Amino acid sequence: MGFFNLKRFNYLLMALVLTFPSIILAAEDAALDQYFVANAAYNRKLYPVAVTQFQTFLQKHGNHPKADLARRGLALSQYALKQYDKAMPQFAALLAKPRLDKTIDRERLIMLQGQCMLFSSKKDEARQLFIAQLNNLKNPTFKTAALAAICDICFGKSEWDKVLEWTKKLSASKPAPDQAARALYQQGYAFYQTEKTSEATVSLSKVAQLQAIPEWKTRAAFLLGECHTLLKEFDKAEPAYAVALPGMKGNDALECQYRLGFTRFLLSKYEPATFDFETYLKGAKPDAEGKPAPHVEESKFYIARSFLEREDYNQANQKFSQIAGAKSLTAAKANLWWARVFSRQNQFQRSAQILVDAIKRFPNSPVIDDIEFDYANALISLKSPDWKLASDALSHVERRGKFGQMPEVIAQRSTCLHKLKDYNNSLRLADSFIARFKDHSLLGDSRYMRAENLFLLNRSDESAKAYTDFIRAHKDHASVPAAQLRIAQVHHLAKRWPQALQSAQPLLAKKPEGKLFTQLSFLVGDCFFRQDKWKESIKPFEDFINERVEINNKKQYKVSAGPNLDTALIQVAVAYDRTEEKAKALEHLRTLANHYPGITPHLPLALAEQGRLSFQTEDLKTAEEPSKDL
Repeated sequence: MGFFNLKRFNYLLMALVLTFPSIILAAEDAALDQYFVANAAYNRKLYPVAVTQFQTFLQKHGNHPKADLARRGLALSQYALKQYDKAMPQFAALLAKPRLDKTIDRERLIMLQGQCMLFSSKKDEARQLFIAQLNNLKNPTFKTAALAAICDICFGKSEWDKVLEWTKKLSASKPAPDQAARALYQQGYAFYQTEKTSEATVSLSKVAQLQAIPEWKTRAAFLLGECHTLLKEFDKAEPAYAVALPGMKGNDALECQYRLGFTRFLLSKYEPATFDFETYLKGAKPDAEGKPAPHVEESKFYIARSFLEREDYNQANQKFSQIAGAKSLTAAKANLWWARVFSRQNQFQRSAQILVDAIKRFPNSPVIDDIEFDYANALISLKSPDWKLASDALSHVERRGKFGQMPEVIAQRSTCLHKLKDYNNSLRLADSFIARFKDHSLLGDSRYMRAENLFLLNRSDESAKAYTDFIRAHKDHASVPAAQLRIAQVHHLAKRWPQALQSAQPLLAKKPEGKLFTQLSFLVGDCFFRQDKWKESIKPFEDFINERVEINNKKQYKVSAGPNLDTALIQVAVAYDRTEEKAKALEHLRTLANHYPGITPHLPLALAEQGRLSFQTEDLKTAEEPSKDL
């Protein structure tokens, strides 16, 4: 469809032009007889006769006062016969004359000549004519039509900069609603093609406000949806596609339905998205050669994903399983998300089974990195994690070097190697992460992992510095308490008791929980003990012991042996002895000597001290017992 109705426009041109004056008497000029015959033939639409008569007249009377009128009649007759190549020289001859008969409208000749060029596929010549003659067109209808034709030609040749130039001029000429709508659509399309997407949305959104035919509103709305999608403005794309859909038919309607569904999916509107995809599938038929419609697999895939996001795991499982067996990219993605159906339910074993099969079937798929990354995470999440297989999978992803989540890959592989006690390679990866991803959210995790590897490699002082740097840079990190404990342990191992307490004592006051901190109170007590600070050592030792020794009302003991319990018992006894609380010292010595369930190197000393303290407290019966054992 053009900017204007060609049939109606041609009728207007012809009707206004072809009213020939006939008031001059034939007797005044014998040549007029032939002119009037030609004129009469034209008016009766006997165009072949008119052509012959006008040509004869011009051949015999080329300089006659009516020659211009005759040439106009000849051109119009040829135009009516669609002999555009023959009409164009006649229009051109008239337009070349500086002066024409006053009854001849030069503007109409321009438009007719342009029409002939357009009908003869001489679009460049038509554009040149309209541009050259634009200032000579005073009639608003003709000027708007010429501008419209220029826009059409530029649009058809994909000359987007020129489309933008001329549609701007056309819009300023106050065109009719249909012309304005098409101009805005073409302008928006040109912006779209030149990647000026925001500008395109401004032009296209104006079409809806015009009283134009539905066709342009439909086209503009669909393209508006595309532009908003490119801008990731999905909340604006959705209503645009919804407006366009009722005006579309056939494959265009199916394409719009799919895009509407996909947009709604991105907006987490999973139920209406499912409806759109199912509607698309109902109408999507194979072509004449049996090739499926373009979005069949994708629609099934997003229906399955919609069920997953709605936590309808049974339906999601069923839908993914139906498309996971193919060999396409969509099938590879389906396996990835099918596994996620189970991982979201903490069924990591089943997730890993699906993914390991997918790795074998799609080794060269564009989503192989996603599959192996998820596989590694499933293995890590098992009740008994398979750190080796997880590390291997992550190494494949790292080696390919294309995955969008490479920081996570390196951080997780560092963790896997750490769990496998390959501290050197875990340290290497942690250092690599710190060097490459200085602004990543996992930077704190990697700094902590680096310090842990140094600690476990017995590079104690290096680890203490690494832990300190970690704490300074990541004060709110969840592993800060663990780092503070490690610093205390480093100093404790180096017998730097005050430095160890500087880190451990504030930490103990916060009462941290977890397996890592089970020795913290012992460490604090031991640091005080080693400095002969007997009184200060007692409370942390008692706290440590009370978590492991239970004595009921019947004086029945339940002792849970573990690291450093025997040492704590003997040391707290010594501390009580040094503070002259011999009865309490004896209680702990009895616990160690009589109730400790394991073998302890402190038993001889415990028995000796028990005897000595019993003698001093005049508990002679108890004093004799250790002497006998010794």
